[in-house]
Amino acid sequence: NSNNGSNDISFTWTYIASPPELVFSSDTISTGTIVTNASGHTFTITPSGNYLIPEDISFDSLTADDFTFVDCSLVRFTNNSYDNNNWELEITTPSDSSNVHVYVDANKFENKFGIQNDVSFSSAIWTYDKTKPSVSISSANRKSEDVIGGVWYSNEGTIDLSFTIDRISDISGDLSKNDVSISPVGKGSLGNLTRHVINNTVVFSGEFDVSINDPSSQTFTFQVLNDKFTDSAGNSNAASDSFSWTYDTERPTLTIAGTVSGEDISSGDYVNPGEKQLILQLNLTKGSNTFSVGDIDISSRVIRGPALSYNSSSALSYITDPEVGSYYLFSFSPSGDLSIEREIQYTFTIPQGSFTDYADNSNNEDVSFVWNYDTKAPEITLEVIQPSD
Repeated sequence: NSNNGSNDISFTWTYIASPPELVFSSDTISTGTIVTNASGHTFTITPSGNYLIPEDISFDSLTADDFTFVDCSLVRFTNNSYDNNNWELEITTPSDSSNVHVYVDANKFENKFGIQNDVSFSSAIWTYDKTKPSVSISSANRKSEDVIGGVWYSNEGTIDLSFTIDRISDISGDLSKNDVSISPVGKGSLGNLTRHVINNTVVFSGEFDVSINDPSSQTFTFQVLNDKFTDSAGNSNAASDSFSWTYDTERPTLTIAGTVSGEDISSGDYVNPGEKQLILQLNLTKGSNTFSVGDIDISSRVIRGPALSYNSSSALSYITDPEVGSYYLFSFSPSGDLSIEREIQYTFTIPQGSFTDYADNSNNEDVSFVWNYDTKAPEITLEVIQPSD
């Protein structure tokens, strides 16, 4: 038998190509948290996607205009799609930023089948940081009342020092005592530094011990030199500002000089002042922010005649003279009936320990000035002596 009929056999194959994809890669920028001080980077952009035929992954429609540059700019775009099936993108970052990246938005390019990318593709996001970290030096021992004219004075033989890094980001390595410049050399030592994290800030702390035994005054200067550590971006530190401290254990002394009506008098002199004031000039060997009129004790001893009253809170003024320096003037005026003849001895004493210098050292001895107030006229006594036979 012959079969005059025919059966047609057909095979239908539908090739569906997926939207094109891109992969960003770089030797310097990868995924994760990236902080760098390098401004220039090169990316290789490779096509990707789900294709049955590997060769179909290739396309050449990507251009430099398809990219968006966030906080960076294009230096070079190279189309290697014909030879190496990729593109090269070189960028540069002009200023510090924590959101640097490059991306291609959706519907910017198409594959060989005319299918556009339906999602965006981006490089890793990185932080560009070119700012050098700096260090500030401080001490918990420093109190505002001990700072005079910007100079910190104290008589403490040991002080705490803190070195605070101004960057919140971590730093690479530790700051050591050898990174701190100390002047003068050989008169003190800095102990090992301990690292702390306080409010997301790195702080190193240590103690400085003075090795001067005799009473003296010495100004120490501390500074962290440049290039002693790096931050997480690779920036080395800038040199810190100098931090100074004046160690002072010398006790202040004073001298007293007196004048009446512009005439110099010495302690113990007898003076008839009339109605004039006694002016005492108090010369302190060191500056003080505690010396006051209350530190002057006044006593009187009546030798002849009635006593006089006086104001124990008489004026005390601070004088600065460019030729002779600074000193205090104390004005003293007895009051009462000055026409009555009298002799009174006044003693003005600044007791030991009554005031302190800027470093909190107290004066080391009593100092007194004696003024003999004498308005009694001298008496002449005549005596007749009979001649002998």
